[in-house]
Order: sequence, then C-alpha cells, then structure tokens
Amino acid sequence: QNIVTGFIKGSLGVDGLLDLRARVQYHAECGDDLHLRIHAQSREEQLKYLKSNTELPNYDILDFSSLESGSRLPVIEENFHVLAHNYAQVTGKRLFIIPNILDRSTIKLLEDTARLYPIELNTERVEIDTVMIVLPSGYKPESIPKAVDFENPFGHYKASVVVQGDQLIYYRYLAINKGHFPAADFNKLAKFYEQVFKADRAKVVLVKPE
Repeated sequence: QNIVTGFIKGSLGVDGLLDLRARVQYHAECGDDLHLRIHAQSREEQLKYLKSNTELPNYDILDFSSLESGSRLPVIEENFHVLAHNYAQVTGKRLFIIPNILDRSTIKLLEDTARLYPIELNTERVEIDTVMIVLPSGYKPESIPKAVDFENPFGHYKASVVVQGDQLIYYRYLAINKGHFPAADFNKLAKFYEQVFKADRAKVVLVKPE
C-alpha cells in the first residue's frame, strides 16, 4: 500500500529548456512527510523545500498544489508546473538529457567488509514513474540506454526508454523491501543501491541530422 506514482509530461526546446507538469500521488506511509509539510509549513516554506529537493540545475516552480483525499487509506496528490532551464545539455547539434527528471535515488553506501551486526530495513515502498517528453522538431535519438531489470532480496528495479515519433517515453519501477538480513549481505545492499543510482542517471543523446 506504500506506493508513489508519478506522471510527468513536458516539452523540450532546442535551447535545453524543459516545460513540465507533474502529478504525483503518495499512498499510505509514503505521504507522511508531505502531510506534515502541508499542515506545519507555510506555502513559502513548502516552495523552499521543493526547490531544495531536486537535481535539476536551474529551474522555476511556476505553480504547485497538494490535495489530501481524506480516505481510510491516505492519498495525497501533488501537482506542480516547472520550467527547467538548461535541463538538456546542448553541444553543437546534440542534446543530452536524463529522462528520470524528478525521482533520482541519492543513496550511496560504502562497502563494509568488517560489519558485525545484521541489516534491519524497516520500511517498504514502491515507486512508479512515467515521463513523456515532446522532443524539439527534427531531433532524433542517437543513443538510448538499454532497458534494465534487476532484483534481489532488497528490492526490484526496472527502467526503460523508448522514442515514438517526436515523443520520448520513460518508465521506472522501484520496489524497496523490508526485512532482516545477515551482516555478510551488506555489500550486496550497497551494490543494489549503486545500480539504482547509476540507472537513474542514464542519459539519452538526441541529434539533429544535417
């Protein structure tokens, strides 16, 4: 029941500007932090939080809103409109973009061969993201990351990118499992998050033919 689903639709310009609108739904425990911010922070403080929690290099949040369902299973829907300046790296006739716009993992664990105590993971969640980007006229994909799909006792991750006509479609699924694991498995956990971190930043290269 702890699920986050995100749907992002945007339009990319030849100058690297991305105009995007996002709708994110937080189910059950995944909405706890947002619930607290809605009820404990001013709109200005919420805006400041949004601006500090994304890897976009330069952007303006034009509008945002949150709506709580009030149902037995809590659901909070968050909507926002963003202009991301320099989202695409422009180099000559090529554009370099990371299709995972707003949900990149930041977890990096150092390997530990001397760990003595078991691993205890107390939370579980599922993140599902769909991103649709209208590409600038004349640009075609030159390089697209291969689809990835890996799974172990700690979780399951898969992601794919396709280009259909003038539209790029990105899909990401991440499931995090809870449980108790032996200390000897710590490096497997670190490897899992390393794979997620890397896959979340895979780049697409677009080129405009001569």
